Amino acid sequence: MANVDDKAGYKLNVDTDVLFDAEFQKIDVMVAFNGDFAKPYLLKSITTVPTKMVVTSQDLVDAVDELNSIDDIAERQTFSIFTNITLTDGTFIPGYLPNGKPTYSPSVINVMDIVKEGLPSVRIAVPCTFFLEDYLGIKDVNDYWDGDEEDYDAEVILDPADPDPDDVDIWVIVKGVHYDETWDLHIVLSKYDYRITGPEQLMGPEYGPYTNPTWDKISGTIETCDKALVVLINSFCIDQGCFGGLPLILTISSPEDEGEDPGDGDGDGVKKSTGTVKIFPAPPSTRKFRMVQ
Repeated sequence: MANVDDKAGYKLNVDTDVLFDAEFQKIDVMVAFNGDFAKPYLLKSITTVPTKMVVTSQDLVDAVDELNSIDDIAERQTFSIFTNITLTDGTFIPGYLPNGKPTYSPSVINVMDIVKEGLPSVRIAVPCTFFLEDYLGIKDVNDYWDGDEEDYDAEVILDPADPDPDDVDIWVIVKGVHYDETWDLHIVLSKYDYRITGPEQLMGPEYGPYTNPTWDKISGTIETCDKALVVLINSFCIDQGCFGGLPLILTISSPEDEGEDPGDGDGDGVKKSTGTVKIFPAPPSTRKFRMVQ
């Protein structure tokens, strides 16, 4: 897609498909503006799959009542694109409920990814101005997997192995992730579309009773208006198998209280959760995951 900073030139290529062969009357491609799923707007109705379509900024303006022109598209606005299905017997299956809750389960998302390499929805965020220095230094990390862990501090530095530091893709290292000061996460920040990607990487020799913990299928977004990196670890495997309950979500942002010695980016910040006892998950299965409609 085009650079999201280019409001007039922005476009999103969308391939719409179904997970399994099934008869349906139509699939409505919808857009929710600023997270208002109680008032979604129709972008296009399709009756055959797979169908390719292009969504432009003008298409979004034409669909959303609150927008009169491309100039009305502003920082912090969001456009969530998803689908509603009407079956041949008239049964209506929404992609989201009015309260914003999706109607599909995480397990269905995983199957979508495996079978179709697709997503049930796409969220387009209009970015704020990006300054690299906002994302470097000692940062607060919210490490969400089982929901009961404390936040901790980690240091984000430029990756010295970056072949072209001036390129649109910036290589960085997050040092000391997942409550282990020896675990370094290597990710790539794109100044083009504010996505985060990362290679498969061995995190260390062991993870509790398990060996060779490896993170893969790394994705995420640069939340430019909140100056945060949201990183999704969609595959977490060890020699004994792969964990379920993913993604593991890392939200990396500036400390809320700058007075609590967040450090100045040279590594002298204070680790906040060095006393945390990590509870390791139950023995994993060997299943893997992915995601469409």
